[in-house]
Amino acid sequence: MKPESAPQKVGRYDIERATGAGGAYLARDPREDRKVLVRLFPPAGKAADGRRTDIMLAESRLATELAHPNVVALLEAGEDGGLPYLVFENAGGTPLAQVIARERRLAPKRAAAIAADVLAALRHAHAHGVMHRDLRVGSILLDAGGGGRVLDFGVAPWVAQEPTTRPGEPRTLSRHLAPEYLLSGRYTPQCDVYAAGMLLYEMLAGGPVPEGDETSAARRRAAGAGPVPPSQFNAAVDAALDALVLRALAADPDKRFDGAGAMRAALRTWADPAAAPEEPEPEAGGPPERLLRRMRLSHDFPALSYTISTISRVAGSEDENVSALSNIILRDFALTNKLLRLVNTAYFGQYGGTISTVSRAVVILGFDRVRSAAMALMLMEQLQDDAQVAQLREDVVAGYYGGLLARELVSRANVSDAEEVFVCTMFQGLGRLLVRFYLPQETRQIDRLVEDGLPEEQAAPKVLGLGYDDIGVGAARAWNFPERMVQSMRRLTDEQVRRPETPEQRLRAVAGLAAELCATLRERDARTREKRMRALVDRFGKGLGVTRELLEATAMQCMQDLARDARAIGLRSVDDFLALLAAALGPRRPEPEAAQPAPIPTAVPEAERKAVLTAGIQDITNALVTDFRLNDILRIILETMYRGSAFARVLLCVRDPSSGTLKARFGLGAGVDDIISRGFGFPVTGTRDVFQAALASGSDVLVDDVDATGIVAHVPGWLRKSTPGKSFALFPIVVNRKPIGMLYGDADAAGALKFPAEELALLRTLRNQAVLAIRQQSA
Repeated sequence: MKPESAPQKVGRYDIERATGAGGAYLARDPREDRKVLVRLFPPAGKAADGRRTDIMLAESRLATELAHPNVVALLEAGEDGGLPYLVFENAGGTPLAQVIARERRLAPKRAAAIAADVLAALRHAHAHGVMHRDLRVGSILLDAGGGGRVLDFGVAPWVAQEPTTRPGEPRTLSRHLAPEYLLSGRYTPQCDVYAAGMLLYEMLAGGPVPEGDETSAARRRAAGAGPVPPSQFNAAVDAALDALVLRALAADPDKRFDGAGAMRAALRTWADPAAAPEEPEPEAGGPPERLLRRMRLSHDFPALSYTISTISRVAGSEDENVSALSNIILRDFALTNKLLRLVNTAYFGQYGGTISTVSRAVVILGFDRVRSAAMALMLMEQLQDDAQVAQLREDVVAGYYGGLLARELVSRANVSDAEEVFVCTMFQGLGRLLVRFYLPQETRQIDRLVEDGLPEEQAAPKVLGLGYDDIGVGAARAWNFPERMVQSMRRLTDEQVRRPETPEQRLRAVAGLAAELCATLRERDARTREKRMRALVDRFGKGLGVTRELLEATAMQCMQDLARDARAIGLRSVDDFLALLAAALGPRRPEPEAAQPAPIPTAVPEAERKAVLTAGIQDITNALVTDFRLNDILRIILETMYRGSAFARVLLCVRDPSSGTLKARFGLGAGVDDIISRGFGFPVTGTRDVFQAALASGSDVLVDDVDATGIVAHVPGWLRKSTPGKSFALFPIVVNRKPIGMLYGDADAAGALKFPAEELALLRTLRNQAVLAIRQQSA
């Protein structure tokens, strides 16, 4: 990214000058009184990109945990007005690329010492669940003593999104990318080891491996072809160092060094055979934290962690948590679509009409049910990868079925924590799922012990150092689950379950009953299943007041519910599981339900915007004839406006009686939380700009380009500082000739907001519905 002009301020940092690299600036941190380097990245786009920005920020913030003498520290990862930024220490030093360009081939021991410093940084980062992903000579600085320091930890998730190929940024087929990454797209710590080997090769050979153009070279490496030994370009390189470099560059990752620490040890031994062995890199935290850091190294685990932890963390007032939940869900197109399909199944038809917005779903179904459904959908989507074995996919389906059982059992008892027990039961097998999905090497070791006759519940702690329950509980705590839910995820060990005396005991008891009932129904041997069912009733019957008839009726009902939900959300591996349940419960199979109208897609093409807006307007009309809450109506209006248009952001501004200004209350889109927290707002009177003109006339305004001649003077300076939008639309809300609010929407590019007449009329209808809702509430 190369902005037209340097910003004056990013976050709290005062920009002094550009460094010459695109998007990089020397800045001053006024709080710490020090110089820093700030890197700015392109603004996020709409919805999907907004969620991606959050995930990438979460991944980059992991790198701020790295404190090591061979790492140039990443101090902060944040977002300012929709522009993501990273802040690094101002380290100084000489770029390694400059040294190689000047000196060509480095002496072998000097190159090995620099590589050893780089590998020390990688070893430390891998121990903390962070990978570099773009290690190259441009990523290394040499300090005054010639030691190596690694730059740009945390940058790769951002520059990898940029389509251009500028110096110092990753190219589509970079020489430093490992063959297995080029084939699969999955980056692992072994890919960083490969990149370190390529870095050492370049120092020794005086430049990149001479393989022709990068694209053909990368393809040859992906096919298994290795480079020529570096000794062919540097006579000072001996056979032992040749072998070491080529081992690091092996096409098969299993034939490389076991990790960055192992390669560093080999380099130190080559340089000085009498050198004392180093202590292994210490890992902070207990076993659950270490295993979770290992899982962070998977390419998709940060996405799973971010969404589930953010959803589970939502709290506060009713208005605040509904807005936050809607924002989280709307950032994920697939999650939004599946949630809307789920709430539009026949089961929810009793609520009347098709639900076309997440906000309306929250109003009708309740916050807790929508939150638990979103968490369940996210887990199922992430852990049903086609590359995984069928057994793992069946485990995911079984977890969802167990949640349905728990919800039904609790509802029959007429208690209020149905959604908590749904989540607790579904996540009760979380530890095992995470291990089998994200730790394949340990999974193979556990399976070998099971094949040798050791029960899995004993094999897992032997390999992992702790049991599945402890791993699941560790993940749940990291994902901000309330402590009573965390404890309810542990399996019951009591031989006889007594009557629960507290809500926490009831939550754990019902979750345990549902999980064990699900496991019993999955038993394929009829005699063993019958024995387990009798034992289950004996164990839980008195304490929870359940009978076998009740359990079987509940299981049959939930089998129907599972079939219904699976069709709505495209749940894979469900047919075999339903057949298994039918074999356990009787020959009756779920009947197909009547076809339901598909909800409007969330990623809306231009041709379908009219349908989205029309469906949202109908949703609001349905709500207006009920005993509605004004904030609910305004939230649905804002969501319809956002999903059915080209806006990157939408905001609702309402009048603050104490100050006489219109202030943003809530919004949707990239960076709206920061925009609102910084006080997006403007006076109702007393200014001469486009906002004042819209309020005074009660007319809608579309600004196609904020920098266009004739309009630039009428766009207020506070707006330019608040958002990155280059075009915007204003829909004033005027009641009884008094301006009391405004719907604001913008886009990041000039000319991006082109509204056909029908679409503009529908947007105006949304504004008119806001006026009607306010009038009805005031009557």
